[in-house]
Amino acid sequence: MKPKIKLVPKKYAQTLFALKIGLELYYANKSWREDWRNKTSVEYSALKEIAMATESAIKEGRVFGYFLGQELVGYIEYKFLNKDHHSFPNSIFISELFVDPIARLKGIGKALVMHVLTIDFPCKYKYFSVTHCPEEKFLTEYYQKLGFIYDRVLTSGNIALIKNRR
Repeated sequence: MKPKIKLVPKKYAQTLFALKIGLELYYANKSWREDWRNKTSVEYSALKEIAMATESAIKEGRVFGYFLGQELVGYIEYKFLNKDHHSFPNSIFISELFVDPIARLKGIGKALVMHVLTIDFPCKYKYFSVTHCPEEKFLTEYYQKLGFIYDRVLTSGNIALIKNRR
């Protein structure tokens, strides 16, 4: 079966949300997970917002998936940041890149990033931007191999990288 990168159809919104929930839970502590089960926490509201944002991104065509047959094994989501954005004005921000752990180290993430880098976006967006948490130092090298350059450490502590459009 030949892999295919395509816009994520709306029917995959719940799958995407489940992946995002999994990531949130992975980075969260035990009491947070217990609150989630009880659906009583402030974080539950935040997760509802993530669900709505996911659905919106899919609807707007800002999420591409890597499919093996009908199975979604990775995705990339981006958003447009306008001239008044405080960190990355007029940029195309790669907000999420995820590859299923069992499908990693096969070039799927690279293929997804390269796909987005080749889209003909409006000219007002001058560059691509991405951030990652400082604990994942390997991501700086990963994005540098894809043509991004280190920009700075943001006030949040995240590492910022940018890549000019061709």
